[in-house]
Amino acid sequence: MAVAEARRSNRTKDKAKAVDGELVIDRAVFGEIASRVLDDIRDVRQTAGDLMKGFLGRLLTRGPTRPGITVEEKGEQVAFHIEVVARHGANFYDLWHEIQRRIAERVLQMTGRSCVVNVNVRGVAL
Repeated sequence: MAVAEARRSNRTKDKAKAVDGELVIDRAVFGEIASRVLDDIRDVRQTAGDLMKGFLGRLLTRGPTRPGITVEEKGEQVAFHIEVVARHGANFYDLWHEIQRRIAERVLQMTGRSCVVNVNVRGVAL
């Protein structure tokens, strides 16, 4: 009985080796990941970018799902350029680190890729 199980296990391994392919993750997916992370950060009031820029950007290009988030791919690394409006009274240095850490963690968890996160605080809101 153990011999039959070993043969079956070897056949399964051989079949797995025969499968080949590629995983492609669209830049819009990375933009959506960042967007959802930013929604969960208390000191981020909104991403920067006016309504028209965001609306036209989604119509004319396959860019991020939200204005103020730009995604570039550099080999296996993903670069985010995030423009935010911060809560009045927030420590911008701490906010920058929190945005970087949380986006990097989520991207690594979901895609296995490393990233660079640049943050530009474009305004302050109550």
